[in-house]
Amino acid sequence: MKRITVYANIIVTPPDDCKDPDAEILKLEQALNEQCGLMVTGRGTDEEKKIPLRFHFVGREKAPPEEEPKIILNAGLDMHVCVPDLWSDEKVIAFCEQKNPCGTEGGWGIRRAGDKRLWGMPERNPCDTRDGYVHMVLEA
Repeated sequence: MKRITVYANIIVTPPDDCKDPDAEILKLEQALNEQCGLMVTGRGTDEEKKIPLRFHFVGREKAPPEEEPKIILNAGLDMHVCVPDLWSDEKVIAFCEQKNPCGTEGGWGIRRAGDKRLWGMPERNPCDTRDGYVHMVLEA
């Protein structure tokens, strides 16, 4: 199974009689996420107000539920992990602290994009072998 990424702009115009456009848009976002695996990455308004809302979605195949996050490399002061790409930074750090407590006052921190030690790679690098997972580097 190969990873599929789809970028699209979806233009939504609520009907004139809609009393709460934001609630309708939220329902649409949830339905697209649950039924299609699409995730909202941004939203904005058209300057002329002719097209009230624009959505940007990234579609992806979901990782099989039986796959678990894992530590790829533990090198003392840094750690490489393979985690679900939908996990927040906080959840990634909590996973690392649970599996391998850092032992420093600051705990584990994510090595951020632009850090020369990532060698030009993004801070969330898609896994080549597990769809829906990313590799991240954390440091003490």
